Amino acid sequence: MRRERRSKYDIYADVLDAVRRNAPCTLTRASYGARMPVDRAREVIKKLERAGLLRSSIIGGRKHYF
Repeated sequence: MRRERRSKYDIYADVLDAVRRNAPCTLTRASYGARMPVDRAREVIKKLERAGLLRSSIIGGRKHYF
């Protein structure tokens, strides 16, 4: 059974929700939570950071988002 395609706004909402649920979270955790590949999640997270909707910091040598 196929799912319908998500709009870019649905994807943004899924990434933001995944980060909110797991904050502070890594890129991998955010991508798994949003059900998307890491390379695509990286691009979405960059856009959300530029828009001021996400912040990042280095914790334990790894980049975390919140």
